[in-house]
Amino acid sequence: EAGEDAVRLATAELPDTRSEAALPLRSRNQVLGAITVQSDQPGAFDQDTIVVLQTMADQVAVALDNARLFSESQAALEATRRAYGEFSREAWTELLRAQPDLCYRSSEHGVAKADVWRPEMERALQEKQPVRGTGDSDETEIPLAVPIKVRGNIIGVLDTCKPAQAGEWTAEEVTLLETLADQLGAALESARLYQDAQRRAARERFTREITDKMRRATNVEGIVQTVVDELFSMLGTSRAFVRLGASLPAQNGGNDGHK
Repeated sequence: EAGEDAVRLATAELPDTRSEAALPLRSRNQVLGAITVQSDQPGAFDQDTIVVLQTMADQVAVALDNARLFSESQAALEATRRAYGEFSREAWTELLRAQPDLCYRSSEHGVAKADVWRPEMERALQEKQPVRGTGDSDETEIPLAVPIKVRGNIIGVLDTCKPAQAGEWTAEEVTLLETLADQLGAALESARLYQDAQRRAARERFTREITDKMRRATNVEGIVQTVVDELFSMLGTSRAFVRLGASLPAQNGGNDGHK
């Protein structure tokens, strides 16, 4: 307030301070910090003024807390998006490694598998953007290659051509093909996810069937025999071993029991 306290309240930035109110910044039952209000009049902050200032301080605290929560949720969402994008990339890498000849060509004769890899397709794959060919005088077609993206990852290229007499590819045509490529990528990702779900369901069904049969067995030999039999019948394995024991066997050159 005034007198000797005024000397304590005054600062180099606010030398005329005669009254000061310190208010906690409260949000969700937590104190985030504090805010101070200065006045050049002694006794400027009565109880009614303090109530009003505290209400304002609470509103500031809620706004700051909401901004923090929004920032954290955005960061978590971005981390999830990156993680899923990485998972999707790995899944597509595995799929394309297992089926490297996923190339189809559409013409007036229909759709058929083909082995086509034009220079503009390679450029589109590397540059991650559409690549337009030029209408050279000796070319009868003008190519356009558009990358197919899934969650930011390139999984293929959409390549098309139009007659040279039709002119260069326009910006509107390129945009249209980009939209189609995006829709194609989304449809392919949905198909991949469906296949993954089907495979998971098959694995769960396989595990459940073996577990049910093991539970119906009445002894150790019956349980082991069930596992071996099911591995043969469901997975087509050529050999299966089950060995029980906590120590390594002696190296006597003999054969373990197996089917």
